[in-house]
Amino acid sequence: MCIRDRSKAYARGGAVATSTVVLNAGEQALAQFAGSMEPQFRALGLPTRLVDEKIMLEHDVELAKIGEQLTVENAKILRLLGYKLGDFWIQIIAGWDKSGAYKNYI
Repeated sequence: MCIRDRSKAYARGGAVATSTVVLNAGEQALAQFAGSMEPQFRALGLPTRLVDEKIMLEHDVELAKIGEQLTVENAKILRLLGYKLGDFWIQIIAGWDKSGAYKNYI
């Protein structure tokens, strides 16, 4: 018996995207963020501008495409937006039980 655990995690730069993420132009894509965040999004490469204290995305942006590597900048944006495109998994192959005996799980 092998003990395994798998869960979704935030992807890092260089990881392969598991789904496609597109942000649509306008204020809706970044509506949950305060206007003070606009320079940070612009620094990460998003075409943004501030209009009436709301962050506007000037045109549609594809942040991730299935099977393609993520850039470091896009991975940071996806994390800010709450997209978990990475997989975290662990496989325990051996350990000690409660009595202190060594045990193989394979």
